[in-house]
Amino acid sequence: MIAQHAQRTVPETPGRSCAETLDGPMSPSRLNSWILYAIALASSAEPATIAEISGIADGINHAAPAPGEMQSALKWLRARELATKVGRRKYSLTGAGEALLSGLGEHKTALKFWESIENCLANEYDLG
Repeated sequence: MIAQHAQRTVPETPGRSCAETLDGPMSPSRLNSWILYAIALASSAEPATIAEISGIADGINHAAPAPGEMQSALKWLRARELATKVGRRKYSLTGAGEALLSGLGEHKTALKFWESIENCLANEYDLG
């Protein structure tokens, strides 16, 4: 199962998007893996709202995704059937999303788990 862990802090810079790192914009695989991880944690008991997912994403990365970044990632994840919309305003993982994450095994930190998700998405899915 997915464990909640603390992650290293990326200092925020005024005027910088939440999905940017100190090295520049977050890659599509990094953004999509971040949101997939957040959906998994936020919807572990029941489907989660965007606000709940964003709050978990903030806990993972110490920055909340911008609305456009969230929508982009949700669209990408839904198109690949890794996440699904439940009702009008909630999201959860699909069976395929759960299988992807559980197939990654155990990790000692949230950062390592996030990196594993990112590598999997980059290697297994069309990022376009």
